[in-house]
Amino acid sequence: MKRVALSMIVLFMVLMTTTVALACTTFCLQIDDRVVFGRNYDWSFDDGFVSINKRNMNKKLYSRDGKLRFSWTSKYGSVSFNQYGKESPMDGMNEQGLVVAQMWLSGSKYQAEDERPVLGPLLWIQYQLDNSGSVAEVLESDQEVRIGGNNVSPLHFLVCDKTGNAATIEFLNGKRVVHQGKALTISALANNAYAESVQYFQNDWKGEVPVTEGITANSLDRFSKAAQMISDLKQQSTPDPIAYGRDILNAVASVKHTQWSILYDVTNLEVGFKTKSQPAIRQVKLTDHILDCKQGARISDLNTGSEKTVIFDPYSTDLNHKYVRLSFKKTKFLKNVPDQALKSIASFPERFECAE
Repeated sequence: MKRVALSMIVLFMVLMTTTVALACTTFCLQIDDRVVFGRNYDWSFDDGFVSINKRNMNKKLYSRDGKLRFSWTSKYGSVSFNQYGKESPMDGMNEQGLVVAQMWLSGSKYQAEDERPVLGPLLWIQYQLDNSGSVAEVLESDQEVRIGGNNVSPLHFLVCDKTGNAATIEFLNGKRVVHQGKALTISALANNAYAESVQYFQNDWKGEVPVTEGITANSLDRFSKAAQMISDLKQQSTPDPIAYGRDILNAVASVKHTQWSILYDVTNLEVGFKTKSQPAIRQVKLTDHILDCKQGARISDLNTGSEKTVIFDPYSTDLNHKYVRLSFKKTKFLKNVPDQALKSIASFPERFECAE
């Protein structure tokens, strides 16, 4: 690939991550031995695809001058939800039962540049799905890589694994701030810093989610509603975790802005999702898919068809370009990116090879 193409990939992947997400609500819920992870993705359109990502893929990142700057081989296969191209998921779950999801957090400031390789926030999510089998391993990876780059989106993250362990990961004033264990009193996150959200829930919440037009205006209320429903579990007979998880998602959804509603059954490695255009819940079971890299990646349009089953097609650069182009054109600040640059972004995974 020519250096100019590589430069366009770097430039526009940075631009892409500045406007990808503005509002979301997530939670990790454990009922008896069953773990579920819920996520509402609030944005301006619901186009995108589900991706089945393979293990044993050697992935390479190059600098603008064409030099290899970092590489890894994926240990685990995963399912992810993508809008702006493969390898840039909004969230996903791997075959070890690790779930990683991002949310917008204005004011985030990532760690300062050092010797660690730097990944954009969305690629960092895929890196964790590729390499981490637990929350502990996600946290330990901070010694190996960091999130950064110029003008990347201000995000924070909720991660959860098959044991029910969860953690929030935030970047405040240039430092990584983690809440886990006893410090994680509520396993939920929206669009305010975790500590601020908990304080609001405990001291100021009025017990309802007001109807607002602003996409982030009721972040603290959405967090508090999810927190209250999680806390209420202590006073109830044991509910069905899937049904209760969907109840939480419905309670914090925005009629106008919620585009995807996703519930990961972490224990059984299944995911049920619906979109604004396709409100019927469809299911993907990760164990139904061959995750060996020799079989090749597969993707499925989020809004094609109305059946509960999901039909996957073989991944191709042309399909990736279709989604990249569609999402860029529907994003206000990216709609004028030239198509040649979009083709370069879409071809990013072409440099990956099956390691077997």
